[in-house]
Amino acid sequence: IASALGVFVVDAQTFAVTASRAFQLNLTDLASKRRFNVADINADGNDEIIVLTKIASSTLRDQLFVLNQDLTPRASTSERPLGQEFLIGNVDTDDDLEIVCGNGTVLNASTLATEVAAGAQFGDHNYVLANVDGDSQKEVVEVSAGKLYVFDVDAATSTTINFSADVENLNLFGLNADGDADDELVVGTLSNQIQIYSINKNAATVTLDRTIGTRKADTTVTDITRGNVTDDTADAIVFVSRASNSGANVCIGSQCVTTGDDGRYLISGLAPGAYTATVSRAS
Repeated sequence: IASALGVFVVDAQTFAVTASRAFQLNLTDLASKRRFNVADINADGNDEIIVLTKIASSTLRDQLFVLNQDLTPRASTSERPLGQEFLIGNVDTDDDLEIVCGNGTVLNASTLATEVAAGAQFGDHNYVLANVDGDSQKEVVEVSAGKLYVFDVDAATSTTINFSADVENLNLFGLNADGDADDELVVGTLSNQIQIYSINKNAATVTLDRTIGTRKADTTVTDITRGNVTDDTADAIVFVSRASNSGANVCIGSQCVTTGDDGRYLISGLAPGAYTATVSRAS
């Protein structure tokens, strides 16, 4: 578990904290967590904890740490801009994993050596690693402002494709959904749907393969991932959706208001005293 100012290892059965580490760097600088992940980055059979931190005294200084399972430090980068996000995958022709940071920096996951200096900006959250050209390496796929960008880190090339789906600022991931040589892009939309797209990097096209409606109307898919949650061997798409909280009628005394999309409401001018409050919603 990573909080704003520290990381904790918790026993999954007893919920006991077995290790903890704060992000304080020295007496004057505090660091806060931007993003963290758990992965076996050096193929030794043991997972490591990778934490990207932002140093509180500067808007331009980040630091990435690799921690052992007992949270002792194994390696760290120098203090420099890295962006607000990172992903882990093999994006070149070697056998090592890379850490792809949001500002375009690519690090060797095992040594944290810089393989690609900061360059193409991959955005804060709307980028994933997916193999969309049939080779054995992952590409960086980003969705932003009506465009889909494919960055081939190994070849140092980029492709821009028009993409008008309403997926802005939502989670997405790459998944081989049809058994061919390429990954597809799975996205949750603002209009109560999960959509699966095929990307042809060479032809600069993107094709909607399938649309899956969620069970509840008037919802937005806010989180989406995959995992084997049944007894078979296939991964399932797992998502979290959020319904609008607007339209509830809140009455305190004789004053009544309707909630907004975020569920909030405001009643002013109440004199001190006891009141009866009711909340109702039309079916």
